[in-house]
Amino acid sequence: MAFNLKITETTLENRLLKYIEEEKQSRDKKIRKMADILIKDELISFELSKQYIKDLQKAKSLDPFVELLLAFFLADAEEWEESVLLFEQILKKDISKPVAEDIRQLISLIRISELNFLPAADELDSLLEAISSEENIVSVLWKLAELLNGGKNQELLQRCAEKAKAMFPQVYRTGLFQAWLFAKDNKIEPAITEFSKVLESLKKEDSDEPHVQIERASVNLNLAECSLLLPVPDGGKATEYCHEALEQSKMTGDPMLEMLILLTRAKAYLLPEDKQDRNRELALKDINRILEIDPQNREALKLLQKTEE
Repeated sequence: MAFNLKITETTLENRLLKYIEEEKQSRDKKIRKMADILIKDELISFELSKQYIKDLQKAKSLDPFVELLLAFFLADAEEWEESVLLFEQILKKDISKPVAEDIRQLISLIRISELNFLPAADELDSLLEAISSEENIVSVLWKLAELLNGGKNQELLQRCAEKAKAMFPQVYRTGLFQAWLFAKDNKIEPAITEFSKVLESLKKEDSDEPHVQIERASVNLNLAECSLLLPVPDGGKATEYCHEALEQSKMTGDPMLEMLILLTRAKAYLLPEDKQDRNRELALKDINRILEIDPQNREALKLLQKTEE
């Protein structure tokens, strides 16, 4: 329910939950029921949610706790601006400092994820520090990437990535984010280093899980693409990464991923310094496989022309 909020696809801080649990005790039955819906993350209908909002609007008076419940229900109904305004009003009242800090960070998360509002540089560290889970941090990083890319502020985004990695050194998805960032900024060698670290971390994950195989295949594909972007492209290394990626992609049954890997391997086979007949034949085999899946694939058709040059 409201504790998902579609903000970061995860629950809020336990201390905020504890605050709601404690505060509800002194309220009437109806308010306690609404608080329990939040605490237990219960699913309710849109109509019932709207009714609770109306009831809370009538009952909010001067009680910050009732206002807090209303702000959550408004957020759950995707009334983002109204919920933020109410959260800000609550912060001006007598509320415990830790809970106030959680609310303040929640406001920032809503602004970032739903209102596309970018915090000031000096606010980003405290925002990231308030995030307590891997799922949270990765969602926020990608949202920041979306916003900061519009502002062309790669330095600030890199700072966020480094902060996240320092906070969660064992979380491979933060490393994956930073590797992507290096590649996007055309820093190919650092990108290869980061992608390689991610690959080592993925080896510790359960290989029977389909999502693990997809991520391994994707990272190997990224490594292959980076190998082709080096000042001196390394076609041999790129094909090795593609071999690994293809083996992993077979377990996923994803034709789109297979085509991307085959395209990259065909490009590696057709590097200027690798124009031996055998490599042309191997490239042609990959291209034909792509065209079996997608006969109109433009990149494959262009590569096909290249094999005929």
